[in-house]
Amino acid sequence: MVHYHYLLFTALFIGSATPLPTPQSGPIVLPVRHVVKNRSTGLERRQTGGQALDVNILSNDGAPAVELDIGTPSQKFLLFFDTGSSDTWIPAQDCSKQDGCLSGRAYNPHNSRSYGTVPENVRLFNATYGSGSAVGSYFTETVSFGGTQLKKQTLVAVDGSTGALAHQTRDDTSRIVDGIFGAGFPSLTVMADNGPSYNPILQSLYAAGLIPSPIFSVHLDNERGSVVLGGIHDGLDKAQIHYTNVVPENNSFKHWTGTINSINIDDKQKFLDQPKVFTFDTGTTLTMLPKEIATPLVRSAWPKAELYYDDGDTSGAGYFRIKDCSKNIPSGNLTFELPNASSTFTLSVPLRNLLQVISEPDDLCEVTIAAWRVAIIGNKLLANFYTIFEFGDQKRIGFAPANGIF
Repeated sequence: MVHYHYLLFTALFIGSATPLPTPQSGPIVLPVRHVVKNRSTGLERRQTGGQALDVNILSNDGAPAVELDIGTPSQKFLLFFDTGSSDTWIPAQDCSKQDGCLSGRAYNPHNSRSYGTVPENVRLFNATYGSGSAVGSYFTETVSFGGTQLKKQTLVAVDGSTGALAHQTRDDTSRIVDGIFGAGFPSLTVMADNGPSYNPILQSLYAAGLIPSPIFSVHLDNERGSVVLGGIHDGLDKAQIHYTNVVPENNSFKHWTGTINSINIDDKQKFLDQPKVFTFDTGTTLTMLPKEIATPLVRSAWPKAELYYDDGDTSGAGYFRIKDCSKNIPSGNLTFELPNASSTFTLSVPLRNLLQVISEPDDLCEVTIAAWRVAIIGNKLLANFYTIFEFGDQKRIGFAPANGIF
């Protein structure tokens, strides 16, 4: 979910790595569940010494969702973990299904002893995303991760939303997502649009000494996926992690953006004329490329791929469908070359991993690369790797093998 002033969500960080006390809490694990996220353009917001917390993903298609306890006593909410935005929001008490709050779960400040307000001049929240919008009000609350309590955290109670979260289709309301866990930089918050910002949850956890390092690690495997706050996943070999620096926007860090030097198929066919900045966004399902890049890339692997638009709206994203999918599983790899501190490194994803089934009876698939006007690496592609996000003095994105290869 990349955040600009008109669509999508993307993560941004401004904090510095000030020495902190040793965290008091041990590792915290939240149970894994699986939820359905409809395909959408994305949730990226657009603009006008201790041990890590281990937060498990709730997802069934690579879109990560976590359960948070908010308030005292706690009220539980299921939220998408989104590196494309920075504000964390939940349904307000009066937000109904007609307003876009579908689960029936809503935050009631009267039932919490730790509810707090923010100054009236910064209270209004109005965000536009790649697949909708949300309006509401800022407030402060306690966010609990097991026995670890983050107090007086700034959050948002949403009075209404449109887009992907307002159009979830599921009879089991316990598996409907309530809102967004923004994993971005402070300068990407809505509050920062009009003045000083605040520390989102991850920066607040680090500033309070509740996580040991300004880092989080994401693994989007459907069965074992998790997000580690304050460290990297157990068993990861640090020597296998390759890092690229976050690219600032107008001298400020606003999205988890990095440069990709080239995109190739098996180092033969090249699809970038020059290096391009991409957003790495867990809240957007598909990888988005400009049409002039996406179309030749997809059709080089699937020559008969059909480009179509929802409702025939060519101003939106274009999607590629593959008929007779089981007979059109290509060999080879899609590769991305990225710069690091001294040279370059390459991420490689098998082309077969870029297909998702739309209809088994019709043998119909969709390519997880779409044509749009922005450049985003979405969670379907990120699921091939462990992705590490560092937001301290050094701001960078790291990659380690999962299903992908180097």
